[in-house]
Order: sequence, then structure tokens, then C-alpha cells
Amino acid sequence: YQRRVHGETAAVMEITIRALRSRGAKFVDVAIPDLSELLSRASSPVYRFELRDSIEKFVRLELGLKYSFEDLVDQVSTPLLLRVLEDHLSGRARPPEDVYLAALNTHVPALQSALRECFAKHNIFALLYPTTPLPARPVTPSDKVLLNGTERHAFWSYTRNVDVGSCAGFPCLTLPVGSTTEGFPVGAELMSLPWADRALLQVGVLIEDALPLMPAPSLWQMVEEAEKLQQSTAMQELANMSNEDMHALIKKMSLSHGPTVQAPNKKK
Repeated sequence: YQRRVHGETAAVMEITIRALRSRGAKFVDVAIPDLSELLSRASSPVYRFELRDSIEKFVRLELGLKYSFEDLVDQVSTPLLLRVLEDHLSGRARPPEDVYLAALNTHVPALQSALRECFAKHNIFALLYPTTPLPARPVTPSDKVLLNGTERHAFWSYTRNVDVGSCAGFPCLTLPVGSTTEGFPVGAELMSLPWADRALLQVGVLIEDALPLMPAPSLWQMVEEAEKLQQSTAMQELANMSNEDMHALIKKMSLSHGPTVQAPNKKK
């Protein structure tokens, strides 16, 4: 979680740790045995079983909105997230109830126990690690991302580090601690023991005071790069369309925006 990260993320984390050490913070490297296995048994069944119902209840009860899960999925434009949610929409992602109950009653407590043992063994207040193992990337239809030269699943790569505290129900706090050379923010997450929320927020304030102010990101440059990528992706999709799909698209555009136009011959 601290080592298997993007080079620039690792560099920002190292600078952050040095700055905090200079202010008197003490750090110790820790390892939690079988953490990946504990997490895979606990996290995936719980989130896949609860996600749809939890989102619908939150929207209806907390926000007071009358949107169904289907309505929300219809509003998602990010291809990667859309594919993940569509699996929940169809029910393919939902595990059997016995698998869910085993995760909830056996594997989640085992993960919590391993974390508590780590805190007690090393006498630490919090775990510190990068919020995401790699910086933000432009939104693309691909569900893969390169991490140190290895192709990995994008969704799980970005959520890997924050999954532990979320699954265990331990309080976590994410802070911006630096930027990449391209101006993308790098975050560090702190995880502490249950009921340490107030103290965790106080530590977060101390960390913010110890670090230099982050420069504002070059927003317009990011927007321009994203637009270029979207245009390139759109042109590639058009180039791969069949003549039938092209005619259907133009007909749809004509009905929406004005008089009918003649569909071009793709071969020309």
C-alpha cells in the first residue's frame, strides 16, 4: 500500500513524511499479514450485495429524492463506472446471501481484528498511505490502467487503498499533500481506530499546518487535454461504425435538431 504505487505518488509521500518527521512525528513501517486475502474475502461480497439497496435508501431517505437505481445509472457518463453499475443493475454482481453473511459475520471481523492487532503491536495512532496508488488520468472507455508498467484494472487500482478502512468501518481522513509534475493532486489517507474520529480530525489539522500550501491546479489545461482525448475517442468510434449504425445516428440527430440530412457513404 505504500510501496506498490506510481513513482510520482511515492515521491510526494516521501516528501510528506520527511516534512512531518521534521515537526516531530514518528513513523514506523508496518505489515499486516494476509491483508489482501482478508480484504478480498470481506470487501467484495459486502459491497456487491449492499450497493444497490444502500444507494437507493440514501437517495430516498437522506436526500429526499425519488430516484431509482435505474434513474441514477442512466445519468452516469463515465464508461468504467457505468460498466460496474450496470452489473449491479442486472443483478450479475450480487452474490448469494450465504456468501454475503459469511463475509459480514466472519471475514469483516477478521479484517478488523488484524487491524487492531497492528495498532496494538506497533503502538500507533494512525496508518498513513497514499489515497490512490496512482495519480488521476483522463476519463477513457478503457477499464485498464498502467501502474509502473503493468496493466491493471482501473477501478480496483484507484479504490484499492481506501477499501481497507471502508470495509473495516474504521475512521479515515484524506488530505491533499502535493501534486504531480502535471499538476494533479496527490492525497494521503490516515486511518485510525473506531471512535477516534475527533482526534483524527485534529491530527489532520496539524498535518495541514505542517505542509506548504498546494498551488491551484491548472484547470483549463486539464480541460483542454480532456477535450482533446474525448474528440480523439469520438472520431475513433465513428471510424469503427458500420454504415447501418452511421445512418441510424444521423437519423437520430436529424429528428432531434432539424430537417433530415442525407447520410454520407462511409467508404467515401
